[in-house]
Amino acid sequence: MERISVKVWTELCKCIGTEQEVFVRRKVIDILTPIISGSTAEGLKQHGSDIDLMYVLNFTFVSDNSNFFNSDIKMDTDNIKPGFVKLVCSDKLKYHEIYTEAMVEKNDSLILSSLLFRDQRVDEMRKSFADTIAHGPCATYVSEWNVETDSVFCFSCKTWPRVATEWIARVRINNWPSPDLISDIVCDGCLFLCYGLLKLYLKYAINSNTEVNDLLCSYFLKPTLFFCIEEENIIWNKENFFGCFWTCIRRLMKWVSDEYCINYFIKENNMFEGRIYGRKSKILLDYLSNLYSEGVDSMRLIPLLSNLRNNSATIPMTIEERECRCDLQLLETSSKLDPQFRWRRRIKLLLNICKEMQQSTNGIMKTTSTFMSYGVVCRTVPFLYFDIHTNSTNKTRYIQIQSLKQFIQQNCMFGDVCTEKLFLATLFYLNGNYKSVVKIVKKVPQALKPYTIYSGINGTNCNRQAYIKEICGKVLTTIKKLKRGILAHPFVCCLPSKFHPQEIEHELVQHSTMGTASIPPVIYCNVLLFLSCHYVACKEEMSNILAEFYIAMEDDRFIFENERPLTKALFNRCLEIWETWYH
Repeated sequence: MERISVKVWTELCKCIGTEQEVFVRRKVIDILTPIISGSTAEGLKQHGSDIDLMYVLNFTFVSDNSNFFNSDIKMDTDNIKPGFVKLVCSDKLKYHEIYTEAMVEKNDSLILSSLLFRDQRVDEMRKSFADTIAHGPCATYVSEWNVETDSVFCFSCKTWPRVATEWIARVRINNWPSPDLISDIVCDGCLFLCYGLLKLYLKYAINSNTEVNDLLCSYFLKPTLFFCIEEENIIWNKENFFGCFWTCIRRLMKWVSDEYCINYFIKENNMFEGRIYGRKSKILLDYLSNLYSEGVDSMRLIPLLSNLRNNSATIPMTIEERECRCDLQLLETSSKLDPQFRWRRRIKLLLNICKEMQQSTNGIMKTTSTFMSYGVVCRTVPFLYFDIHTNSTNKTRYIQIQSLKQFIQQNCMFGDVCTEKLFLATLFYLNGNYKSVVKIVKKVPQALKPYTIYSGINGTNCNRQAYIKEICGKVLTTIKKLKRGILAHPFVCCLPSKFHPQEIEHELVQHSTMGTASIPPVIYCNVLLFLSCHYVACKEEMSNILAEFYIAMEDDRFIFENERPLTKALFNRCLEIWETWYH
């Protein structure tokens, strides 16, 4: 059993991530706004997982006492089911545009309706994501990375709620959480990672039965695990991994039998209420008992562990492979910045945060700041340019364009071989400085390498073997790796901003998702070069660029498969310009 435990642990590390990878993901996520919760915040990386976002409305103060002094909303728990509160609004919120239509009068009090408030937020989100729907307490939409995203809006209470005071003083056999951790949670709140196998077992083993697949959810697994850690006298390590897992399953079966799932913070709150009871409880318990009786063999339902009984030894990752995976996790996680974050409104604040992080002695924080800086600039520059040309007079436009140029240079110089150059080249192109465009863009393709990592709307891609050979195992800091050209973001065209050549507008619209289109850097270089040479009437150079464009278009190293339709459309557009002008 110890051998199998270690084998499962090793396979899970490959699938979900090693302890170091999880640490990196959580450090990055902790910095982003809004708060990312769920398995993403816990550091787990599982295929098909959605993203949970929590928007905290910090401008509204919630109090847990009967006094409205310095508070906007009071939490009323009298005659309310444990785990729930009634939100009583103060008079000063009566005319607040965010809350007015979500208030209802009850017993001479103004109560904030969670249902009405959620529906208001859903309507607001639809302005950015037309397919947004209400899903439980969340506004759910498909993000630009084609990932289902659940957004929930909530308030912050500066004090620990009285209804959960038992959790603070609870007697704990294993001294977990520690008094220091409890103090941190009470003061700040926290997120925990640690139930990867339970989630996989729920998804592939338990939910494979159509009679019970809508009864349990991953949220029930957290208190199961937490209470086991608190109360069970077992050793929590990889050698005893299966023992820990089956302990959690036995507790879950006990709760199903009792039809009572204890909320970890408020024991009086039965999370099974109205969901698992009567006949449903019996069917679920019978099925869980059958899985439990199969023991290790039931793990075969999980694709990752289908060959668990095979005697072949699991091949551990090399140090270089671990380094490669960890780098990819950091780059991918820190580059995924959702457009709903509204960068333009908070650009100064975010750039100040980036600068503070640059002063940190923590290498992860320092590196993450560069990607955040990129994200801020990438989201902001196109709209700043649009504002200049929409709202500025001819007299001030030149000065503002120069300021925008300086802004790009100051905030994109962190090792990305493409971002700064392509942004500057686009700025020059849109202002008719075509010779400067050619001078800048010709330096980009020679910096691209087969092990370059592309991060952006379309995810992350990398020739892992080449990356491991060229980069890993050489004791390079992440900053040094960036300066060796490991990173190249695609050029993201946000169509409303018009920060792109208007000659390719039609192709971008045809291949856009929610108003954005992503062009591989090597392809965008060829487009800018071709169009610039077209305007300076350099026929021979245009012919050479078209030939290089065609070669680049066939190169699998630098183009995602789902980027090929747009790439082909852009090539055809350039070919059309060539044929129209010269024949």
